[in-house]
Amino acid sequence: GLCDYRLFSAKNSVSAEGLHSRGGDFVAEELGELMDTKAIIGDAVDEFKKHASDRKFLTFSPTIKFSEHIAESYREAGVNCAHLDGSTDKKTIRHAVRDLVDGKIQGITSVAIFLEGLDAPAVNCVQWLRHTKSVVVKMQGDGRGMRNERGKDHLVILDHVQNWKRFGLPDDPIDWSLEGKVKAKAPGEVSMTRECEHCY
Repeated sequence: GLCDYRLFSAKNSVSAEGLHSRGGDFVAEELGELMDTKAIIGDAVDEFKKHASDRKFLTFSPTIKFSEHIAESYREAGVNCAHLDGSTDKKTIRHAVRDLVDGKIQGITSVAIFLEGLDAPAVNCVQWLRHTKSVVVKMQGDGRGMRNERGKDHLVILDHVQNWKRFGLPDDPIDWSLEGKVKAKAPGEVSMTRECEHCY
């Protein structure tokens, strides 16, 4: 089964309003430019330390440059973190995942990997710094941390990019259609999800 979760938005969460799309998702380069500021990077590290400082984490980033900056900022803050992306060789990826599971590193920032096929139940924090228009990407990303493991009480999801507003919560029911698209909400249908003004 899947574990429970706690989801935190960020006080300074970043909207993707006005960004372009390519191939059914946001343009990665535009997302990288939007996110790659000291304020956003600092907020990402601060929110992690506030809500999940003792947890093993995966951070999903829009670009390699941004992911490298986040990993560097984590290390500067005393959190042992590695950066991986699609060009990283498989041996290095395997070693990094083993180091994460074994506690030699605490987190991995990544681009375009780990959204499927990763079996690491020790991951108990997922951080979204990448906007997506794909409910499947969001579900797979959250799913990397939802595997149960002995002693794991819940997953912490840190959503800095309002993906939860786009898709709802991980355990919300989804009304799929045979056309391969998620059915839109009926006119007037209101989400029961609310954001806490104090802890987000």
